[in-house]
Amino acid sequence: MRFIRSFIPAIRWSNSLTFKRRASIDYLVSSLNRTEDTYKDEHPSQKCNIKKLKPSEIPPKDSTKLVISPNELTDHFRYKEYPKPTRRQISETQALFNNSSFKLEWTLDKYDEIPYIKYKRLKEEKTEKLSKVEPYRKTEYHLTQLNSKKTFGIQPEHLKPMPEVLLLGNTNVGKSSLINSLLVNREENKSANLTTEHAFVSKRAGYTKTLNCFNIGNKLRIMDSPGYGEFGELSQGEVITDYITKGQSLRRVFVLIDSVKGFQEEDLHIIDFLISEGISFDLIFTKVDQVIQKFMPKKLINSKHANKSKSVEERVNNATLIKQCNKKVIDYFGSMIEESNMSNLVTLPKLFFNNVQTNKFVPGRQGYKEIRYEILLSCGLVKEDTIGSDTAIQEETMMKQNALRKKTKVQRLM
Repeated sequence: MRFIRSFIPAIRWSNSLTFKRRASIDYLVSSLNRTEDTYKDEHPSQKCNIKKLKPSEIPPKDSTKLVISPNELTDHFRYKEYPKPTRRQISETQALFNNSSFKLEWTLDKYDEIPYIKYKRLKEEKTEKLSKVEPYRKTEYHLTQLNSKKTFGIQPEHLKPMPEVLLLGNTNVGKSSLINSLLVNREENKSANLTTEHAFVSKRAGYTKTLNCFNIGNKLRIMDSPGYGEFGELSQGEVITDYITKGQSLRRVFVLIDSVKGFQEEDLHIIDFLISEGISFDLIFTKVDQVIQKFMPKKLINSKHANKSKSVEERVNNATLIKQCNKKVIDYFGSMIEESNMSNLVTLPKLFFNNVQTNKFVPGRQGYKEIRYEILLSCGLVKEDTIGSDTAIQEETMMKQNALRKKTKVQRLM
């Protein structure tokens, strides 16, 4: 039985997404900070003689450096309403995650068994039981029991109130892989091949059967949920819907979309459910590396020396091919977003592009830093910049100039 069917008795689906009824503006076109000119313009080699190219205009030997990245896709599809986080904000986010310890706090298949929910229920039951004792039968024992701080065998640290975020997605969309990417430590952050498996990753769809809680430095909790859709079960749907509708600590839901498969029917139903419940959510496109590699030139994919071109002409030709392929990647995701009608929602979700696996064209993990920032922002653990956008852009430009500045050679005094 498909897991998404478990939502039918728990929620009322509408026949379509909640749209802005009187919208007369195509938000997908008007609200995005487009950078199409970067990929639309022809390479200078098509307009002038290669011999006349300046050294700064000659493409790099490693042509894969020109391939559009998940980070650039996030920037491309960013709505005007949501400013890009500054380097200072990303640095603060990285520091918090790098200095925090991560642990799997609990894993449960029933909402009522969540530690703080269970404690509240048992506390109320005990209070109600003691209140039924007749006044002339009450003793000091009853008063002690009423004021007792007994935790009913639940670990006290599990009862600490903390903000929570939930990861939702279809089976095998990559939720566990994303969690492992988000929880990399300082050393693992330096290499794409290093990672600690906090959440078990299985190639078998529907492997995660329970709601798993990860404690991030005793500051927040990240919830990994069972995948909906194929191989899902009714009980899994019940625990997730109960958590979404009753969870008082839930701050944000992140819906994961498989970039290869695109929006599926179950994804749209879940989004409709979140809207009807008034739950804030954002979208994370996973497996972006597979889409990028799919649109890259076959001659660069199959050639072992494609990224070691030495002749200027060959480098220019490769650069032209890659820019055309970058445009295809942008069009692919643009069509996917437009066809899903996400741009017609009353509240526009933020769009993030992420990869966990790497390949020749996407050599490192990308996208997770900004997702980390959004998690902390939704939990109130970082603040949005109050400086103007022009000042932020100027600061970003200065940082890039400082990074590119070369050390001047100073002659030694003899």
